[in-house]
This record gives sequence, structure tokens and C-alpha cells, in this order.
Amino acid sequence: MPQRPKTKIVATIGPSSSALKPLRQVIEAGVDVCRLNFSHGTHQAHFEVLERIRQVEKDLGRPVAVLQDLCGPKIRTTDLPGGAIDLVEGQRVRVVAGLAVSTDPNVIGASLDNLTVHAEPGHRLLLDDGLIELKILQVIQGEKALECEVVYGGLLKKRKGINLPDTQVDVPSLTDKDREDLLWGLKHGVDYVALSFVRHEDDAIQLRHLMSDMPSPPKVIAKIEKPEAVERLEQIVKAFDGVMVARGDLSVEIPLWEVPAVQKEIIRKANLQRRGPPIREPPPREPGRHAHLLRLDLRGSDRDGPRAEPLLPRDLHEHRQDRPLHVEVPPDRARGRGHDRSPDLSAHGPLSGRDPGPARGGRALRGLRAPRRPQDPRARPRPDRRHRDLRGRHQPRDRGQRQLPQGPAPRRRLSPQSP
Repeated sequence: MPQRPKTKIVATIGPSSSALKPLRQVIEAGVDVCRLNFSHGTHQAHFEVLERIRQVEKDLGRPVAVLQDLCGPKIRTTDLPGGAIDLVEGQRVRVVAGLAVSTDPNVIGASLDNLTVHAEPGHRLLLDDGLIELKILQVIQGEKALECEVVYGGLLKKRKGINLPDTQVDVPSLTDKDREDLLWGLKHGVDYVALSFVRHEDDAIQLRHLMSDMPSPPKVIAKIEKPEAVERLEQIVKAFDGVMVARGDLSVEIPLWEVPAVQKEIIRKANLQRRGPPIREPPPREPGRHAHLLRLDLRGSDRDGPRAEPLLPRDLHEHRQDRPLHVEVPPDRARGRGHDRSPDLSAHGPLSGRDPGPARGGRALRGLRAPRRPQDPRARPRPDRRHRDLRGRHQPRDRGQRQLPQGPAPRRRLSPQSP
């Protein structure tokens, strides 16, 4: 009987991979968990995808888990004129809280009503997962608006994320929409529920209270994407059944070069608690401030010990429907290498106050490797079995050493043109 791999594959099912044929190909390629992102789509659309997953699960005769990812208090931009606006460096724009539709290209609507409560001049306001950066110049409380200046511009589309890394936003982790989505998930029998923007271990109490009447409730996953969650990481790991490292939002909230070290610390504490396998969410693929994180983190998958690795929807299908789907599973993962080899990193990274410096192509992680075992001083040194001949080439000792020529050295033959 072949050994089942310990590392599981989590696939986000998007619009292009939700049809029956590509969904079946994705599961046949080795996907173990299908993630439904409730930040987008309706209940009817998710119900159709869930029915297809159960149908493929029955046809293949193997279990496929369903992960319901609640959107949480995610702040997003609202409808923009023309669907998108182009922001230029130095441009003055106004961000209005609670504005549903914007008709002015210099006005951006935000989905959060109390966005201006704790904002102050000089704070940063990041759009589209940090690709666009604004600086708050003035807070207008009467109009619930923020007067901002564009620091790094770009094309801004509607329904993009808004982050305020310098501002303490007072919003609950479980919103009214999350409660409705959770009741829908409990009704249709999802296997896992992921809570976004967890900041305290008490966030799990509210979620478990809604599932108290169920005989076998789904497992609860905490998404680590806020600095407050990193500070209370040990308590959160004990309160939840598993953790998900949401690197996309986490790399916006904390400095980019600290993300790999924080991720290793999260995985280490989760493995020590044995509460559940850490799940690592991939960052966006657009070029920007954290486009190289996927290469850094997937490199140490088997060494760190995470047992669930996600795939983006665009990784699971071709854009043309008439082309077959090809998903390659690394051979190490197929052999089931999932044991923990991670060293103790508690003395490294931002959790100890040490700044590892900016990551340059993954070389910053070299300083986090475990030190080599010191050599025993009683051990006898290995004899040098090779030596160099007169021309500097290595020769084996057992073939005998070349003897120096006897007598005077031969003179150099000179050409007729030489003086």
C-alpha cells in the first residue's frame, strides 16, 4: 500500500476552475482541500461549486475536504468611475468612508464606515495589497474623509484591499456577513472554517459559540495577517485548531523582510502545540513589493514542516478551456516527506527584536540556519592522500611521487630572432 503524503495541497477554486471538468482534473492531480473564498461570489455560486466537489469526491472514491474562508473585516475600495482609475505620484486624492459609488476620479470610496476614527496625518494608506501607497495629509471627521497624497501610483481597480499599517482600526473579527456565511457553511457541511484578520484568542470563542449546537462542528483555522496576532501567537495557536499564514496581507502590515522569519516562528509554535497543520496562503502574483515571497517560502516547505500548501486558481488551469490541465506534484511531496526538520528559531527574526535585514534573493535566510556540529578535538585528522606534481596537478599518492630531474635544468631554446 503506498504511503499517503503528509503534506496536503489546498487549492482555491476560482471562476475558471469551478466547472466540473477542470475541477475533476484538479482533484485527480492531487488536491486534498478545496478552498471557497467568501470574499467574492454569492451563496448560490458557492453551492454549485460545493455540489460539484461532492460529485467528484463520490466518483473518485476518496475524501476531498472543503475549506470555507470567511472574508472578515476586509476594507475594500468601492465602485470607481469607469471601473478603474490611474493614480500618479504627487496626485491629491480623497478617500471617503462608506461611499458606495464614486463618480470623481479624485475620490475613492472605502467600505468601512469608521475608517477615519483612529487615522492621523502622516499615516500610510496602502491600496491593492501594497502596490499603491498613499500618505494621509488631513483627516476630515465631519465628512468622514481622508485627504491623501499619492506616494507610489498605479492603476487602481474596484474591490481592491485597503490597509492602514500605522492605524489601529477598531473593527470586530467576525462581521455580520461572516455570521451569515458561517450559517450557510454549517448547513451545507463544510469541513474547515477559516477566520480572517484574527487579533486575539477570544475571536475563537465567538466562532465556536455559533457552532455549539452541532455534534461534530468543523475545525477552526486562524489566519495570521495582523501584527497583533503575531504578538499573541502562542495564545492563538492554543485556541484554534490550525493556523494559516496569510503572507499577502501580512507583508503589508509588517516589513517585507520580516515575513520569512515570522512565518518560520508561526510554523515552529504550531508544530510544538500540535494543534493542527499550518496552512500558508500565497501572496498575489502581481509585480510589487512582495512578488518574490512565493519563491522564498515554498523552497523550505519540507524543511519547515507545514502540511498544507495552497495553489492559486491560475496555477490550476489553463486560460483556454480546450487545453488539458497539467499540475505537477514535486517528487519529494509524493514520497510523503512531511516531518519536522526546522531548527529552533526563537532567537532570530523580529520576535526577538533582531532585524534580519532586507531579503535579497533569499540569501537573508542563510543566517537562520542551524549551526554546524563542532568537530571533536580528539578525532584524528584525515591524511592528505593527494599531492601536487611540478605542474600543479593533483596526483594520487599510491602511484608514486615524481622525482626531480637530476643535473642542471635544461636551457630554454631561443629563436633566431632573439638577441
